[in-house]
Amino acid sequence: MIYGARVRQARELRGLTQTGTAQGAGLTQGRIAQIELTSSVDIGDEHLERLAQTLKVPVAFLQRPPVDDLAEGSMQFRARKSLPAGVLRRVRREAEITREIARHMLSQIQAPSLRVPDLRGMDDIEETAQLTRSALGLPPHGPVPRVLHALERAGVIVIALETWVDGKLDAFSTWDGAELDLPLVSIGEGSSWDRIRFTSSHELGHLVMHRAPGGDLNALEKEADQFAGEFLFPREDAKEEFSKTVTLSRLAPLKLKWGMSIASLIFRAFEVGAIDQKQKTSLQVQLGARGWRKQEPGADAREPERPRALRKMMELLYGDPVDTRRLGEDFPLYVTELNRMVGRYADTPSRQIQKPASAPSADASPPGVLMQFRARA
Repeated sequence: MIYGARVRQARELRGLTQTGTAQGAGLTQGRIAQIELTSSVDIGDEHLERLAQTLKVPVAFLQRPPVDDLAEGSMQFRARKSLPAGVLRRVRREAEITREIARHMLSQIQAPSLRVPDLRGMDDIEETAQLTRSALGLPPHGPVPRVLHALERAGVIVIALETWVDGKLDAFSTWDGAELDLPLVSIGEGSSWDRIRFTSSHELGHLVMHRAPGGDLNALEKEADQFAGEFLFPREDAKEEFSKTVTLSRLAPLKLKWGMSIASLIFRAFEVGAIDQKQKTSLQVQLGARGWRKQEPGADAREPERPRALRKMMELLYGDPVDTRRLGEDFPLYVTELNRMVGRYADTPSRQIQKPASAPSADASPPGVLMQFRARA
């Protein structure tokens, strides 16, 4: 007996059509469509084995009772015309499976208390960002050392995605569960260190301000961008840093200090009134003329931040290093896929490669980080 929802989940995860799945399984497209619409069905051992092989999952995965689909969350805010529907489904399914593993582990682990504020309806976005800093235990001024670390300490589950679409969808967020009790942020691989920081802050803005999506999608995206700017670079700090003439040469060192791209710093200078529209346009033109739109200076100054909490939970339950065979007994995926999943998260700080002092590791965490995770008695 297999579940139709699991067949569809695996098919969309692999980016397969119903026709391609049917050919591999020795069935018709109509039969696959029928299976996916059926709660549970028996298709016989031979077809079952071929179907599992085609979908690249163990048979046990298809026999595992399904859970509710993951809410689209901030994926609804993206410009869907720029992304194929199949890619959106694949990204969502990948996050969905990791969320299910996280839910399983959270049932056995004492996790940090949730500290993500509900600030829907506030008119002042800068005040919203400041209140969020306070809720996350961050000071009102100064750079945020590690954004993903701050999110995870506040109870956000940060999912590291293998699927990533350059420049189109490198992150999304949602509140999970019937009670909207679990905030999730999914981050794709391959993004630059400064972009990961801004994107994560942007998604935090969605979690804080847009728990139930609706309204003008472009306006919601703009609000999340404004939130990220204030969260990373508070207005008072920005006005002080931009007190002198704003030039590209002066923005370059600020990138390393505040962990924001030069392009984002130009926009932040405009937001706080340090430059006008004409100066903003001029700086953006200069940015393009120097070829910095594609790759800014300082691109390799830091390692990109990586989430840590999910791997920490795995280490508590399945040993350190993580025994993915044991993990596979609780959640049926092939060990090779589980190993890739584990590898996308930051390792124990003591085992991370030490970086020179001039290029600090953005994902290295101080001793004791995330030790709030404890196995339940």
